[in-house]
Amino acid sequence: MLFYFRISSAVLLVALFFAAGCAIRNPIRPLTAMIVRSGDLALAGNAAMERGNWDEAEKKLKEAIRLNPDEVETRLNYAEILWIVGKRKDALTVLYEAAEQSSKPAEKSRVAASAAEKLLVLEQNDVALSWAEQCVREAPLEYRGWWLRARALMRIGNEYDKNGEREAALKFYSDSCESFYRSLAYQPPERELLPELATVQMQMSENEHALATWQNLLRLYQSGDEPINAICAKGDTLALLGRVDDAAGCFQTAAAREPNNIAICLRYAELESQAGRVEQAQQILSRANCIAPNNPAVLNLATKIQGNNKSR
Repeated sequence: MLFYFRISSAVLLVALFFAAGCAIRNPIRPLTAMIVRSGDLALAGNAAMERGNWDEAEKKLKEAIRLNPDEVETRLNYAEILWIVGKRKDALTVLYEAAEQSSKPAEKSRVAASAAEKLLVLEQNDVALSWAEQCVREAPLEYRGWWLRARALMRIGNEYDKNGEREAALKFYSDSCESFYRSLAYQPPERELLPELATVQMQMSENEHALATWQNLLRLYQSGDEPINAICAKGDTLALLGRVDDAAGCFQTAAAREPNNIAICLRYAELESQAGRVEQAQQILSRANCIAPNNPAVLNLATKIQGNNKSR
């Protein structure tokens, strides 16, 4: 009898325990559900981004962040959407919040890079530089931070140049070049980086180095696929080095590729005139006049070439 009572008591206690357990709310279950729901919304928002449905992407990513504010990746994507739809101030605010949330070096680096890129677009170059340098600190063996640092320094140098402070500008240009070189060591997209490096080299009057950079860029393309602006930039660099014939050859190639481009025709004619081939220059201008009759730039250059020819 005593044994039966003990068993019954034990069963009763177990039953009461489970009954109480059902009554007690599990604090982990709703938290897990929120995280799962946030993940689903983030995936849906990313899919909407890929489709170009910005409104849907913005709504879903915003809700995903509300449910799980610790997910840095979602904040990064949300900032991109806000930037795309023109809410630039809000995008930067989201990135600044993401910077506070992030704890891993990879996350910090990505947030800093995104902020630096956007601040460069807004021409807030000094602030962009500080974010680029944070990106370098977090990921010194990746190209992006060094590249962003180089771009920010180049733009700051441009500001000093415009204000007539050439010596200060050269210091920033030099530092910019060094950062471009550091970036090149980590396999960046060279087709995008090399034009910027060549530009800062020309700003420093290091035209031989700039020429080598333009040539390296053009080697990345198959013959006939080279970008016109790079061909023209190489031509302008050759002209600065006094190699007028070679420069004219670059613009001849460019004019053959884009025969209706008046700016290229004018530069080609100018270089042909400088090389002493006045008749060729006049023929180029005649074709340009057919493309754009009575264009003031064409008429002015024709008058200038004719006057120079008479004075010889």
